[in-house]
Parts: sequence; C-alpha cells; structure tokens
Amino acid sequence: MAGINYILDPKVSFSGVVSGRWQNLTAEEMLGKVLDEHKLKLTPNPVTSVARVTSSNTVTQPVTVSPVAKSTNSFVPIFLADEARLDDTIRCLGAMANLKISFDPGLSEKALGQSVTLRWQNLAATQALAALLDNYELAVVEDPGSNITRITTKRQTADKSSSTRK
Repeated sequence: MAGINYILDPKVSFSGVVSGRWQNLTAEEMLGKVLDEHKLKLTPNPVTSVARVTSSNTVTQPVTVSPVAKSTNSFVPIFLADEARLDDTIRCLGAMANLKISFDPGLSEKALGQSVTLRWQNLAATQALAALLDNYELAVVEDPGSNITRITTKRQTADKSSSTRK
C-alpha cells in the first residue's frame, strides 16, 4: 500500500474496476501508472496531508493554511466515511475538531447532499476538515463575535474579500 491519504475530486467521473498485474513496482509507482492510464493526477497538499485526485488537465491549487487547518488537534488514527452525506461528514469532522458548524443558507441541497467515501489515517480533525472543504470548493468563515464556524462556498468568500478591498 502506498499509505497516501487521498480524495477524489467530485468533478472526476470514474467508474469500474481497475485491475492489472504489476511486478517490481512500488505501490506509489503502480498508483502513478493507474492514474496516468486514466488521465488523472495526484496533487499532494502539505497543509492537510491529503492528496487530491483530479483530471490531469485540471489546475489545482492546494488549500493554504486556513483558520481550520491552523488548529492543533491530536491526530486521529482513522477517519472513515462510506457513502455519507457531505454535510454529515463536515458536521462529524467539525465535532471532532471541537467546532460548532453552521452552513450558509445559500448552499444547495445538491451540494451538501453529495456522497462522500474516504478512509484517511493519522490526520488531525482540522486537517481532514480542511481537505474535505477544499475538495468540494467550500471554505470557512469565522465570525469573530461568536464561536460558530460557518461553511460557505470559496466563491462567496472570494467575492466578499474582493469587495472589502475596494
């Protein structure tokens, strides 16, 4: 096993089973071959320790240190979600990180109801949450007057920051 924590970009459509016979390759080399064959790439992120699998022609900027990722929780041996709803997974990771999560009312049921399957090892809950939010184009907005962590789209946070700079 390559021992890589990864998440599949929701924009990648991939179905079927990958099978083959590889000899004299490390797990990482084999993974690289499979990704190449399916025109995919793996973008590592040193902040979250979770790599993102995207189409090979997708430009991916890994999440930078966010308010969520800065927190220093203890590491959790394993995170497991098997076809869980995105909003439920975010709430669960938020609870593990001692965050009170609320969702922007503008987020659609379609966006929050997406299915999430992951198995990550040895991450802080905040790293896992930052990686999950980044993969689904979501971001954290912290309200200085409360202890609530609001989840919104990256686009909304970018729009607000550009309007405050004017």
